[in-house]
Amino acid sequence: MTNCELVAMKNQMATAEENLKIATRDIHKCKQQIEQTREQLQKAELTFTHQVAVYERNAEDNWIKTQIRETRMAEQSREVARLKHRCGSVT
Repeated sequence: MTNCELVAMKNQMATAEENLKIATRDIHKCKQQIEQTREQLQKAELTFTHQVAVYERNAEDNWIKTQIRETRMAEQSREVARLKHRCGSVT
């Protein structure tokens, strides 16, 4: 190899090494972005799951309250009917 060819090869190697460094840096940035996106997704999933749990608990609480109110209304209706019957039998 001539001296000129040797210098040209060294320059090509230096350029290739620089390109490798840039590519490695870009890959590292991409991996960081992927990890950040993954973390954001996990946080969003946890938030969503928590919200669903809260809504389900509220729905269950409302259903229980409705059942209690319906039971009370039925008891009051029976009491009103009993009192009407009692008042009707007194006269």
